[in-house]
Amino acid sequence: MDTLRMVIFATIASLVLFLGTTYVGHRLAFLLPLKWRWLLWACTGALFVMVPAAFMLMRVRSPAFWHQPLYVTGFMVFGVMSLLFAGFLVLDLMRGLIALADRVVAIWSSEGLSRHLQPESPERREMLAKGLRFAVAAAALAIAGWGFRATRKDPEVVRVDIAIHNLPASLEGFRIVQLTDLHVCPDIGRDYVEKVVRTVNGLDAHLVAFTGDLADGQVEVLRPDTEPLAGLRSSFGTYFVNGNHEYYSDAPGWAARIHQLGMRNLVNEHVVLDHNGAPLVLAGVTDPQAKQMVGVAAPDVEQALLEAPEQATRILLAHNPSMVKHALGKKLDLILCGHTHGGQYFPYTNFVNVVMPYPCGHYREGRTNIYTSRGTGYWGPPIRTNGAGEITLITLRGEG
Repeated sequence: MDTLRMVIFATIASLVLFLGTTYVGHRLAFLLPLKWRWLLWACTGALFVMVPAAFMLMRVRSPAFWHQPLYVTGFMVFGVMSLLFAGFLVLDLMRGLIALADRVVAIWSSEGLSRHLQPESPERREMLAKGLRFAVAAAALAIAGWGFRATRKDPEVVRVDIAIHNLPASLEGFRIVQLTDLHVCPDIGRDYVEKVVRTVNGLDAHLVAFTGDLADGQVEVLRPDTEPLAGLRSSFGTYFVNGNHEYYSDAPGWAARIHQLGMRNLVNEHVVLDHNGAPLVLAGVTDPQAKQMVGVAAPDVEQALLEAPEQATRILLAHNPSMVKHALGKKLDLILCGHTHGGQYFPYTNFVNVVMPYPCGHYREGRTNIYTSRGTGYWGPPIRTNGAGEITLITLRGEG
């Protein structure tokens, strides 16, 4: 069944990619003379092949020296194409709205809106259309270049104070470092992971919480790149919950690797930590993706909190913010999430803000605080326009 789902997903994804690439190619072809359009379509076809090739490289067990640049190039192409797609789609929607308004106005008057909104000369209209498409192409390249530069930067520490209801005095100032969505892969390697570990260890945290999506690829291939994570240091150690990407490539292997790295994987369970005599409940749930896996525990907030002391400060780790709706009302003080990447790059940052609950940053529902990190690494296109990778330092504070 898992294989069938993968085949269906790959088929649908390939179809969407083909249609999107064709759409972008058609809009770009308008900018070139006829005699050069064959070259554009040849390049478009080659780029269409590079994107799935980049995905396939995550499953290679014996990578060659040229795999990393091909991986980065393939996903960079994917990112640029997604930017072009969004830009051209907005232009076409605007043209459609103007045409619709033109028809409506024409019913009530002898003149349409196009007389006022567009040049009357066909030549001038064509020049305007070309100018707008050139502007979209230039903006896409500028955003991609700016976003690529951000992915080359060191991770940034984001400091957040969280007010907790009835926080015991001995937990005042308790420090939690959240890591999430590191996505170790052919482009996010050992050097970056070492920077993350050095930064975390310099924050003198009481606890490290890793909310999923550690890596993309084969365990053995990425073993050297993930090795520095064994050096994470905090008073109570590192606790982990699975993200959706833990289930995409050798889930049992990554579960074993997480244990080898000294992290405690909370699978619908909790631990009670004692800090200076004050209990702190730390619970964790699996990702909703687990529902589609055979023999894997689906997320269960009730199970994770079973017999957890209700009067203690209670924290839940959940990779996907969609789990928050299942956790509200469970007397939780803080829920830490990832998954969204905050949209990662414009204009998809705006899209995520609309479709995802708690897309990025700090929220509060009653007594429950929710914090969603934008991610310590990135996924897919090496483009970020919402800042460098995030290492979150959360400090618990009493209310009032």
